[in-house]
Amino acid sequence: MYWIVYKCPNPDCSHGWREQYDCPCDSECPNCETKNIEAFAYQKIIYVHVLRISHRYGDNIEAHANEESALASLYEYVSQEWNEAITEQYGSLANLTREKAIDAYFDCHDFAVDPEFYEIKVLEVLA
Repeated sequence: MYWIVYKCPNPDCSHGWREQYDCPCDSECPNCETKNIEAFAYQKIIYVHVLRISHRYGDNIEAHANEESALASLYEYVSQEWNEAITEQYGSLANLTREKAIDAYFDCHDFAVDPEFYEIKVLEVLA
């Protein structure tokens, strides 16, 4: 995806705007409807998946190229922190899918003295 910047060449208008498309392409001025306006400038958009795990020692914050990578890292965290109390309540980590293990781990910590939670946010970064 690209953010594309346009500037209307019509001297009576000179309106500037930006649009988001898969590729740089011509547009129409939303102000005066002049057609076939070429892109003035454009920037490629990169999406970054930011994983934040909040726990009693602070926050772990990581940037990932995709959601799959963020979830794999989250599962690695859960695997390292899994303990007997969680196994008693939810069963062995080996018997759970990745998603169920992540849900079980954070469900256990919702009402703990030191609650833990996570979030994955997708952010646009202009290249």
